[in-house]
Amino acid sequence: KSGLALVTDDLLVIRRKKNSFHVSPGTAQIKLFPEIAEKLLESSIGAPMNPESRKLIIPLDKNCIVTHSVPIKVLYVIEPRAENNEIKIKEIKPNKATLEILKASYNLAVQNQKRLNRQFFFATDLAKTLPIRSISYPRHLTDLPKVQDTILKDLASLWPKNKFP
Repeated sequence: KSGLALVTDDLLVIRRKKNSFHVSPGTAQIKLFPEIAEKLLESSIGAPMNPESRKLIIPLDKNCIVTHSVPIKVLYVIEPRAENNEIKIKEIKPNKATLEILKASYNLAVQNQKRLNRQFFFATDLAKTLPIRSISYPRHLTDLPKVQDTILKDLASLWPKNKFP
């Protein structure tokens, strides 16, 4: 509703391209529970995700999604909800950021040494190159506009006057 395009609702693929990192778009869909879809999208038309879940796979219009690889300038790690329901963003130092990236990495099957080494060095490179931030926020739909505004203000503080690197 805000006009910002969705990159992915699930797996975020990050690749190094020369001197920057880029993210690849996901599919033109989002997975939501029907009641959440109704509130956010004003529609709950979608296919069931699987027999064990009430979640729906909801197709999105092409104008709502990113359709090509885009540079990533900041990575936000979602933290558990703050006890006082405040929205908080904090810088994560590169060593801790590397661990956060590795924790969030999708790697269920391939455990060979070369792959794990590449994954570690990629996470280290990412953490040293990009600002990595943590964000905690209340988990209420009514707070989403405030969460978005807080993130946009944080981005503006990193790059005043929209001068993104």
